[in-house]
Amino acid sequence: MEWARPKIKLGLAAGLLSGLFLGFFMKYVEFLSGYKVYRLLLNINFQPVERNINPPEYLEFLIHLMVSILVAMVFTMLVKKKATFLVRLLTAVIVIIPAILLYFPLTSLGSSQVDSISCIGFTLWTLAHLLYACILAAAAKV
Repeated sequence: MEWARPKIKLGLAAGLLSGLFLGFFMKYVEFLSGYKVYRLLLNINFQPVERNINPPEYLEFLIHLMVSILVAMVFTMLVKKKATFLVRLLTAVIVIIPAILLYFPLTSLGSSQVDSISCIGFTLWTLAHLLYACILAAAAKV
C-alpha cells in the first residue's frame, strides 16, 4: 500500500486544484451567461432526503470539492507513472465523461433553481468539465 500513498496525495492536491477551478469557472460562466451551470454543479436537492433543505453555498461547494478529490484519486490510480501529458489528458477526459453526462439527470432531478435542459447549458457544462480534465491532467503529473 506504500505505492498508493504518493498517488493519494497527488489525487488530493490535483482534485482540490481542479475542483476549485471548475467551481469558480462555472460561477463566472453563470454570471456572464445567465445559464445556471454553477447552481447545477452544487445542487444536492435531488438527494432522497428532505428536499426542502437549503444548505449554505459553502457546504455545497465543499461537497463538490470532495467529489472532485475522489475523481482525481481514481484518475491518479489509473495513470501510469511518467505518463505523457497526452495520455494523462485522454485518461482525464475518459474519467470525466460520466460527469459530463450527469448534466441530463441532474437537470431533470434538480430543484426549480436549476434551468431545464438546453443545448447552450449542456455546451457550457461540457466545456467547463473538459477544462477541468485539462487542469486535472496537468496538475496530476505522476
